Amino acid sequence: TTQIVETPAGVLVRRVPRAMALASDIEPGEAAEEAVHDAAAIWGLPDFVYRGRVVGVGSGVREVGDNLLVVGDVGVIVQVKRRTASGDAERERGWIEKNAQTALSQARGSIRRLNLGPLELTNARGRTIAVDGSKLRWLSAIIIDHPSPPPDLPIVSYDAAAPAVVMLRRDWDFLFDQLRSTHAVVQYLERVVADPVELGDEPARYYRLAPADQ
Repeated sequence: TTQIVETPAGVLVRRVPRAMALASDIEPGEAAEEAVHDAAAIWGLPDFVYRGRVVGVGSGVREVGDNLLVVGDVGVIVQVKRRTASGDAERERGWIEKNAQTALSQARGSIRRLNLGPLELTNARGRTIAVDGSKLRWLSAIIIDHPSPPPDLPIVSYDAAAPAVVMLRRDWDFLFDQLRSTHAVVQYLERVVADPVELGDEPARYYRLAPADQ
């Protein structure tokens, strides 16, 4: 994808690569979760990247995130939703809207559970660590894995009680490839979380902010 970005320094033309290929030997939804995990662990630092896990809640169970990032006093719940395109733009738009909201609800539930107290999580180095979610400042990253999202997608409204950034998997890979630091990506997410953009516009926003910062 080619991004054309207008900045105070002029017009920038930048190429945004496709998301990394999914593993073909596991179920596609699981493969998308693994790819999101790998992008953060390989381009970032594996110590800060954790697997989600299933825990008991009352008389049932809850999955605490597909993945989690924990850097300093900030935690990020990562929820991944994957779709195979149908060719029907309205149908795809409806699926994305519905599943983004489902993922946001799941993330809110995970944060509520993590705020109850310490929970043992295993990071990408294989170390199991007790993470006390009640001492962290939480936000969510909702990752949509879609090969060809329709144009003019709605912007997910901002919820101050449960701040979240919604982006394509391509854009998740892009941020880690650009910043090469889990800490820097988490800082970026905190910076932009209160200013939602249309799905697919994250690289353009990044390229607008980078020259402005310089």
